[in-house]
Amino acid sequence: MFCRDNDIKIKLTNIYTRQKNGVEEPNNHTLLGMAISMITFRNLCPLYSTKEMCNVVYLRNRSPTSSLDGITPYDAWFGFKPRVKHLIVFSSICYALVQKEKRTNLDS
Repeated sequence: MFCRDNDIKIKLTNIYTRQKNGVEEPNNHTLLGMAISMITFRNLCPLYSTKEMCNVVYLRNRSPTSSLDGITPYDAWFGFKPRVKHLIVFSSICYALVQKEKRTNLDS
């Protein structure tokens, strides 16, 4: 009902035949490989995999691709280049500020 109302076409495939899924399957493997690399690089718990998949998709949408003649998917969708100044190194060290009133003499 939802799909019909929103003009979404459902295409079924056979289970365990990923080669029939077209370009989506290799792209999913690329995204998963990127997430696994990020988690492994920083020795993080696999529980972070969902968050890392979100980060990977965010980065891929802001990276140039040959299928769009070198522009980003973000640029193709919105019509302007994405901002990337806010990006930092994955899992970089950060510190939480504890207010002076809540610190003790032995806190770092």
